[in-house]
Amino acid sequence: MGSARRSLPVLAVIALALVLATLATPAYSQEPGPGQVGLSVEPTRVYGLYRVLMPEGYTLDHAVYSRTYDTLIVAGLYTVTGEAGRGYVAGIDTSARVIAWRQGLEGAPTALAADSSDPEWVAVGTSRGEVALVSVAQGGVKALFYTATRLPVQDLYMTVVNGKPVIAALDSEGFLYIYVYGEESWVEVGPASSSAATKSLYTPPIARVLGVYEYTGFNSYKSSQTVLAVLSNSFTVTPEAVLSLEELKGVFGDLLGRVKGILLYRTLGGTVAPPEPGVEQGEATTTYKSLYITATPPSGLDIVLPVFVEPDGSAPNSYGLYSLPNPEFSVVLPAATVELRFYYVVETRDNATGSLVSFNCYFDSVTLKLTPGAVADLEVRVLEPVNLIEGQAGLEECLRVTGFNPKLS
Repeated sequence: MGSARRSLPVLAVIALALVLATLATPAYSQEPGPGQVGLSVEPTRVYGLYRVLMPEGYTLDHAVYSRTYDTLIVAGLYTVTGEAGRGYVAGIDTSARVIAWRQGLEGAPTALAADSSDPEWVAVGTSRGEVALVSVAQGGVKALFYTATRLPVQDLYMTVVNGKPVIAALDSEGFLYIYVYGEESWVEVGPASSSAATKSLYTPPIARVLGVYEYTGFNSYKSSQTVLAVLSNSFTVTPEAVLSLEELKGVFGDLLGRVKGILLYRTLGGTVAPPEPGVEQGEATTTYKSLYITATPPSGLDIVLPVFVEPDGSAPNSYGLYSLPNPEFSVVLPAATVELRFYYVVETRDNATGSLVSFNCYFDSVTLKLTPGAVADLEVRVLEPVNLIEGQAGLEECLRVTGFNPKLS
């Protein structure tokens, strides 16, 4: 995944572009081609440096220079006499000293981002939630995206993933939108859940991993990096597939944390004892005891986050539950605000018929804010019995009663 850099300060970029374009060049304007707007050029007191003046009515609020294409991408307001300023984005051919192309925007430009320090792709966000994707090489706007809220774009981040431009746009209400050029929908991360952002090709695997977070102290750059890392690696939580720590690190890098603790459960008789996962074979019946952990975003209990159960890993079952071999556990997972859910299931079946003889389920949950590199010690947690309707006992019913309905790949 290519790295993205924000644009340099406007004056610095313009000065750089004009130095490159006007050193040892006579002070005159060339005739613009069809559809182009010529720029006035005049000398300055600095030897070899000329000033290029924008046409009357244009402000220049954002700019970034591409050395490869000798083009300055600019954005600002264009004011017609008697009317309010209109947003625009344009490409300036610094050699020919002309505005080679220009396009109006919905709202005033508020942010600009580029895919590198010598960009091929540039994104411009506006006060009315529009994001224009500009191709420097082809000269023009290739796509328009919009924030669902239509609120102003407060910040932009941009990169290229698998050859496709990807834009992360943060609006003024704290919603982060991830747009992929060529795809019909988007990924959304923000202070409230959204059902609209579930149709994109990229949304299902990302949503299963990241969920819909409720952020405080929102950091768009770090959030964008995390989401784009997942997108780049097409990471999913797949039932019955063992997740290695290397795979988890390959996706999230250093954005991981560790949780450890000791689990106990309260028996139906009221005593507290350690769970004993395993199988007890009897003459007439067999008892299966399973201890599970799963992790979800606090507001998205139908989404499962990847979990590595130390030391050897564990494959999630079809419900997204990871087996814990012992009541004293340690797991690694993406650093975020998460809800950890623990289940201890004791199921007894008749050896002759396979029918269910008894079923008991114990449950506990805890929500914590896990920061990158941190180790959260839960110390001792006690799982309590879950009241199940007689005749409907089973793991699926236990999960339903405790509000867990995961969606996996």
